Formats: sequence, structure tokens, C-alpha cells
Amino acid sequence: MRQQPRIQGQQALTLNEQNLQALVETIPALAWRARPDGHIDYVNKRLLEYLGAPLEGIVGWGWMDKVHPDDVAFKVQSWLGNLKAMTSHAANCRFQGADGAYRWFNVRGEPLRDDGGRVQNWYGVLIDVDDQKKAEDASRESELKLRQIIERCRQWSGQQDRMANLRM
Repeated sequence: MRQQPRIQGQQALTLNEQNLQALVETIPALAWRARPDGHIDYVNKRLLEYLGAPLEGIVGWGWMDKVHPDDVAFKVQSWLGNLKAMTSHAANCRFQGADGAYRWFNVRGEPLRDDGGRVQNWYGVLIDVDDQKKAEDASRESELKLRQIIERCRQWSGQQDRMANLRM
């Protein structure tokens, strides 16, 4: 009789684990998990598909090969700082996709702590912000051009005023 509840409990636990795994694999997000020392030990299928790399190429610190060369030092320094401080991680950097192109991502990570406050694992996502970043860059560039035009108009207007004064 005691076997029956135990078996049912194990079956329920297995079903819950399967449901959680299905959730992580099907949500429209690029998700990852790391050990307390920052070693990536899991990424979901969507992240693997985006990066175009096998799990073996991403786990540990292999993901660094997918970070844009101009961003890798900042990203690693930021991540190591958060690991040491055991604080939430947030950094923008470019990751190379399977197509070879780089896209901007906001990388977010949160520590899962035990009752004693020790980090058990880190869980996080990569949020694609490439379109937003490009729009912000275009807006800044447009604003700069507008300021340059305004300054040229002021200069031209000043020249016109001086020429008018010379004619008088």
C-alpha cells in the first residue's frame, strides 16, 4: 500500500518536470541557466537555434565566442562583477547569430538563492533589442544632422545680417 502513494508522487514529480521543461523550450524567449560560478550549463533550444551552435559550443564560457569582439570585454567584466557581488545581471551586447550577423541583446540574469542567501543557480534571458537600438541610433544621427543644419542657418543668417549692415 505504501508503494502506491510513493509511485504516484514520483509520477506527479516527473510530469511536473516534463511540463516545466516544455515551458522553457516553447516560450518565445532565449533562456539560459548558469551555475553559481557563472558556468553556463543550460540554454534552451531557441537560443541554440539563434546562435547556430551545439550545446557543447555554448556551455561553460563558450558563449563568449558568440559575443561581438568590441563587446566581449565589457560583457565578461559585467558578468564577473555580478557573480562576485551576487547581484542581478543586465548588460547590452551583440551576439552573432547562425546567419553570421550580430544583433543587440539585453542580457538579464537573476540569482536563485537558498535560505542562507547563497546563489544556487542563475537564470536568465536574452532580449532582442536590435531594432530598438538601431532606431535610437538613427534618432541620434537625425538629431545631430538637424542641429548641424540649424547651426548653418544661424551662421548664414549672421552673414546676411552683416552684409545688410555693410550695404547701409
